[in-house]
Amino acid sequence: MTSLFAGTPAGEAQAQALVSTPDPTQDCPVADIRSGASTLPFNASQDASPNTLRYQATIARLARECTVRGSSMTIKLGVQGRVVVGPVGGPGQIEVPLRYALVQEGPEPKTILTKLYKFPVTIAEGQSNVPFVHIEEDITFNVPSRAALENYIVYVGFDAAAAKEQPARKTGRKTADPKLRGSH
Repeated sequence: MTSLFAGTPAGEAQAQALVSTPDPTQDCPVADIRSGASTLPFNASQDASPNTLRYQATIARLARECTVRGSSMTIKLGVQGRVVVGPVGGPGQIEVPLRYALVQEGPEPKTILTKLYKFPVTIAEGQSNVPFVHIEEDITFNVPSRAALENYIVYVGFDAAAAKEQPARKTGRKTADPKLRGSH
């Protein structure tokens, strides 16, 4: 899958040629970047100005491959992107939140499944940008009717809400259990 992202636009033609469906009566759902979710800024403060930009992640390409086994379809989806260092950025590691969502489009879109992945991207000293590749190998679902499958789309995008979630900080001190206080 990684080789699909190397090279020139001919690589894009190869990516399309490698999309396979063993069952010729089935189609592989389209993969697309969710509108408004192709870039994700990491700012040094709440002020989202160009002067506070630490890093910006961008999705560049997608490649997919489908297989059908019995009544299930599995999509293997590769995402290629880049993290660019901003004016106040530097070496270090950031956690990139990427969401995959299989949606049945129509008058009332229906989400079939969604997956969130947070993965590290490390920026070394002296680097101004770093490429990344993330491959999701198990988007599996029951194959619907051919007419319904034609409306299935796998959206990929950065999850800005997940990027803002901060893990609980550990202070290194243990707090006493309130039940144990005063029980000498």
